[in-house]
Amino acid sequence: MAKKIVKLKRHYHYDTKNVSFIKMYKILKDLGIENNKFFLLIYDESIKNLDPYDEENLTDEQKIRIKREVCRNPWYFLREIALIPVPGGSAHFKIHRGNLAMLYCAYHNINFIIELPRQNFKTQSILAFIEWIYDFGTTNSEMNFLHKKYEDSKLNLQRLKNIRELLPKYLLPPVGKSDSYNLTNISNKKGNSIIAKNAAISEEQADLLGRGNSSPISLYDEVAFIKFLETIYSAAAPSLSQASLEAEERGKPHFKAFMLGMPINFLNCLEISIQ
Repeated sequence: MAKKIVKLKRHYHYDTKNVSFIKMYKILKDLGIENNKFFLLIYDESIKNLDPYDEENLTDEQKIRIKREVCRNPWYFLREIALIPVPGGSAHFKIHRGNLAMLYCAYHNINFIIELPRQNFKTQSILAFIEWIYDFGTTNSEMNFLHKKYEDSKLNLQRLKNIRELLPKYLLPPVGKSDSYNLTNISNKKGNSIIAKNAAISEEQADLLGRGNSSPISLYDEVAFIKFLETIYSAAAPSLSQASLEAEERGKPHFKAFMLGMPINFLNCLEISIQ
């Protein structure tokens, strides 16, 4: 007997306290874009005005409702939950046209290359989304981080862990004895893992690195500076394609993200700005 698919009623959080999301809605609306508010999505209106970080005053039912919303709605997670570490503390996730395009692609399982000026938190943005996937959005999935240097791959893993550790405690179970949670890889009870991959220093190592990459989600950061990238990607392509097909069949996330940084002075020369 086929399972009955229940469509959830969609609502939109026009009075969210995350001002960047309201600004983005107005920008897209003024540009005449019809699909201008998908990132304001909320299913459970009863939690619209709750502070998910007010753990002492939230009831158990409210915490359950918030967690349910997080599990099925990454836009709520990014808009209302995700905190990004900044000097002296943390700040709510902010959205702009650049990272919105990137997140739209990732959400719809579209491979993408993104080039943004430095200090526009492109890496932090995709890490926040991958954190949602890791803890709420999939099961039995492997995610790989690649960078120009091994230390930078591990740094991105640490950045994701920093985002994770700022989440309200009721959203996540404590790290268990069977979980991996170290400098080079993490794993959880959902069967998900994230691995910081080493950099290749030869064609042979690059080939082995590529052949060992069978993940449906791969992050290539500072892609222009990754040595032997063509060899890595060529060797990985068959496994990556198969992993993506299997994830697609099961309705699970899959994408390849290629990140490029653009120097600010180069941006100014092109007379481009991001609102």
